[in-house]
Amino acid sequence: MISYFAKSLKRQLIFYIILGVLFPLLFVMAVLFGLNRGEMEQQAVENAQQRLELVARNIEQLMNNVTNVSNQYAYDASFQAYTQKRYNDEPLDMIRDIQRILLMFGNSDPLGNNIRIKAVLTKYDEILNFSDPLMDQTEVLKKLADMDVKNVNNLSKIIWHLLEDNYFVSEKTGDPRQDKVLVGTRRIVNFYSGNVNCVHIFVIPEAQIWEKYKSLTAKEDLGEDAVIFVVDNEGNIISSSSLPMITDQERDPLIIKVMSRQEEMQSGSFELSEGGRKYLVSTRLVENVDWKIIAVSPLSAVTKSIDTLFLQIILVLTLCTFICFFIILFISRRFLKPITLLKESMQEVYDGTMDAYVDMTGEGEIQEMGRYYNSMLRQINQYVKDRVETEKKKKQLELEVIMGQVNPHFLYNTLENIVWKSSEAGIPEIGRLAASLGRMYRLSVNGGKIIVRIQQEIEHLMSYINIQKVRYKERVEFELLVNYEEIRNYMTIKLLLQPAVENCFMYALEGIDHVLKIWVRVKVFKDIIRFEIIDNGAGIDRVHLQRIRIQIEQGSLPDIEESSRKKGTGIGLHSISERIKLYFGLSNAVSIRSSKNRGTVVAVTIPLILSEERQI
Repeated sequence: MISYFAKSLKRQLIFYIILGVLFPLLFVMAVLFGLNRGEMEQQAVENAQQRLELVARNIEQLMNNVTNVSNQYAYDASFQAYTQKRYNDEPLDMIRDIQRILLMFGNSDPLGNNIRIKAVLTKYDEILNFSDPLMDQTEVLKKLADMDVKNVNNLSKIIWHLLEDNYFVSEKTGDPRQDKVLVGTRRIVNFYSGNVNCVHIFVIPEAQIWEKYKSLTAKEDLGEDAVIFVVDNEGNIISSSSLPMITDQERDPLIIKVMSRQEEMQSGSFELSEGGRKYLVSTRLVENVDWKIIAVSPLSAVTKSIDTLFLQIILVLTLCTFICFFIILFISRRFLKPITLLKESMQEVYDGTMDAYVDMTGEGEIQEMGRYYNSMLRQINQYVKDRVETEKKKKQLELEVIMGQVNPHFLYNTLENIVWKSSEAGIPEIGRLAASLGRMYRLSVNGGKIIVRIQQEIEHLMSYINIQKVRYKERVEFELLVNYEEIRNYMTIKLLLQPAVENCFMYALEGIDHVLKIWVRVKVFKDIIRFEIIDNGAGIDRVHLQRIRIQIEQGSLPDIEESSRKKGTGIGLHSISERIKLYFGLSNAVSIRSSKNRGTVVAVTIPLILSEERQI
C-alpha cells in the first residue's frame, strides 16, 4: 500500500494529508482542548481580575473623594464657625446656618462632582443635618451615640459603619438601593487642645457603589449568573448585585464559605464547590477602606462558550481538511512547480539575497505572478536604494545645520556686550548691527526646529538685510512685497530666503553703476506659496545661466574650473531645492531667470503647510 502512494507526487500528497494532517490534527486538537481548557479558565480569571481592578479603582476614587472633601472642611475657618456654635434649640437659627453651609458647598463644588458632607455633629452634640434639616434629630443623635462616633480609638480616620436604612431623612424613596446607606464618620480634633471640634458624617447610598460594578453583570462581561458583592473584613455586606442580600442583610452560605478561604483569597482567585456546583471566585482588595470586591461565577457558565467554540473548531478543521484534499488534486498538476520556484526565490530574498529573480516562462496566472514578483523585487531594490540615498542626504543636511550652530547663549551674551560697549563708546550703529546679527542668529537656531512660520523666516531675512544695509548703505535698496495676514497661518523650512537674497549681494553688484534694487515678493496660490527674489543687477549670461540650472538640479559640477565655480550661485540654490524635496517631496522647487545687465529672478516654491494651531 505504501509503495502505491509512493509512485507519484499526487498520491504522496493524498497519503500525507490523510496520515500526516487529518489524523494528527484531530488528535492534537483533542489534546490541546484538554490542555488549554485550564488556560482559558485562567484567561477568564484574568478578565475578571481586570474588571475588578477597574471597579476597585473607581471605589477607591470615590473614597478618596470623601477624604478630600473632609480634609477641605476639616479646618476651614468659615465652616468651623458653624460647628463651634451653640444653637440651644433654636431651629430657625440652625436652618439658616444649614442653608449658608449648603451654599458654601455649592460654591466650592459648582458641578456637584464631590461627595458632600451630609451632617455634622458639633462639639455641643448638636446635629446639623444637611439632608433633612426639618426632621426630628433625636433618633439621629441616638444612632450616632450608639455608634460611638467620638471614640478616641478612631483617631481622625473615616470610619465606615454597617449598611443600614438611611435615618438622616424622614421619607424613603422606595428603592432599596437608595434607602440602604453606608455611614462614614470622622472625628475632627483640635491640634492644640486635643478636643473634638466636630464629627463629619458622610451618607453614601448603596446604589452609588452598585453603579461602579453594575455593568459587570452583563452577559458579555462576567455573565448574567455572576454574583458580585463588596464586604468588609468581618464579611458584612457593603454592596451586592443580589438585591435580597441588600434588603435581608443575611449572610449567604456562599459568602460564608468564600470568607472562610482567607488564604486563597490572597491569591486573587480560586475555585470552590457549593450546593453541588463549582464556582470560580475572583477577589480584589479596595485598599483605602480595606473592603473586598468578590465576583462569584458558575464554572459551567465560564467554560460553556469555550467548549462550544472548540467543538466548532474541530468540525470546521475537519471539513477544511477534506476540502484541501480535493483542491490539492488539482493544484498539484498545474501550480506546484511554479509555486515551488516562487517559494525558493522568496526564501532567498528572506535570507538577504535581494536579486533572486525567478525565471518564469509560458502563460498563466502563476507565470504572471512570477513576472509581477520580479517587477516588485526590482521596485523594492530601487526603493531601498533611493531611501538610503535620501536618508543620507537628509542626515548630511541636518549635520550641516547642527555644525553651523554655535552655543547660542555664548553668542547672544557676546553680542549684548558689543551693543553695550558701542553705546558706551557713542557708536550706536555698531550696536544696531550687533543687535540685528543677534536677532538673525536667534531666528536661525530656533531651538533646532526645521519647520518655522513664514513670518519668522521673513524676520530672519530682514535682520540679514539690516546688516547688509550697514555695509552697502545707499548702493542697495530693498523692498518686501508681502501680505502678512495672508501668510499668517503658513509654515516653511527655515533659512530658505536668506541664501537666495545673499546671491544678490554677492553677484548682482558686480560691475553695475546704478543703485541695486532687490524685491522679495510672496504669492499665495491654491496649493503652493511662491517666493520671488528679483534684482536689477548685473544679470547672468546664457552659458553661465545654464550651468547654474544644472547645479541647482544636480549639485556641484566636478568638471568645471574653480574660478567658474566661485562665480556661480547654483550651490546655495541647490541646497534650498534639496531641502524642499527632502521635507516636502516637491521636485523642481527652485527656478532662475536672468539676462545679462538686466537683472535676475529666482523663484522658490513650497506647498501650503498650515501651522500646528490651524491643523488642529
